[in-house]
Amino acid sequence: MLQVNLSIARLGLASTDLDTDSVIAMATVLGANKVLRAVDISRPLLHSKMEESTIHLSTMLQVNNSLQELHLAKHTITDTGVEWLCRYLSTNATLKHLNLSCNRLSQDGAKHLSGMLRVNSTLTVLNISSNCIEDDGLCSISEAVKSNLSLQWLDVCSNGIGDKGLCALAAALWKNSSLTTVLLWGNTLGQPTCNV
Repeated sequence: MLQVNLSIARLGLASTDLDTDSVIAMATVLGANKVLRAVDISRPLLHSKMEESTIHLSTMLQVNNSLQELHLAKHTITDTGVEWLCRYLSTNATLKHLNLSCNRLSQDGAKHLSGMLRVNSTLTVLNISSNCIEDDGLCSISEAVKSNLSLQWLDVCSNGIGDKGLCALAAALWKNSSLTTVLLWGNTLGQPTCNV
């Protein structure tokens, strides 16, 4: 159906119990589809720890030049998976909205995202809430935010972030005029953060 689709622009498949083979098939079809603008593949039922589906979705981003919004929440993506995604997002010129909430990202995954944000000039929304990037992860992303002129919305809620990371982000915001919305709740805002 999606191979010959000429009208469906948004596809919501979240919480539909897609398995690994189904997500890989979806990534394959998305590689050739030129009409879909937004896809939500959140909360599939993936039983492999090899992240095959994430690798296929990553390589799809290399060839797809129409997809603008991709939701991969609750996808069990780890730092290795986000490294694959960032490799291809660095050169992708169409994706504007990426949702990686509720995955297994740590400060290492945040470092990969930081590297991608330094060179990607199309991503406007990044949701990495409910992961575990902690202070060092947000410090890495904050360094990228200083020079990124496209990102407008950043969600880092519930990431185990404290004053060190939040103060680094506050300092980065002094140098960034494009980032207009930052969501922080669920982290530890102490006195140093409040003073900034």
